[in-house]
Amino acid sequence: MVRRLTRLLLILAFALAAASPTALSQSRQGVVNVFTMWVQLSRRGLSQEEIESQLGHMDRELLEEVKSRLRRNVITNLEFKNIGGRLNTSRDSDDLRAIVQSVREEIRFAGLQNDPRIRLMIKDEFGLRLDRM
Repeated sequence: MVRRLTRLLLILAFALAAASPTALSQSRQGVVNVFTMWVQLSRRGLSQEEIESQLGHMDRELLEEVKSRLRRNVITNLEFKNIGGRLNTSRDSDDLRAIVQSVREEIRFAGLQNDPRIRLMIKDEFGLRLDRM
């Protein structure tokens, strides 16, 4: 009896989960599409200027929303990499070079190489100045 009830509840839960609509994010559909295009162009190795010129026909406000989302993603990824903790425990210049290389990679993968706001956000969040990168 208990097995049948458990099985029935599992089937009911699965049916409800399959029938419910799923949402990708809270942002507009256009932002998601432009975000995906930006990331794809960035993964192909294009610089920020090349990506912006390719997406130049898009609305400037939409591009700013995409860049804002990319900046938040970079900060989140750096937090997952424990950049703040690694900075606090670094002992020599090799540790610092490895940290700076991680930050450079994240910025490059996001396609924000020449974005002054991401540098300011990293400075505010981690205390790492990227003026000479």
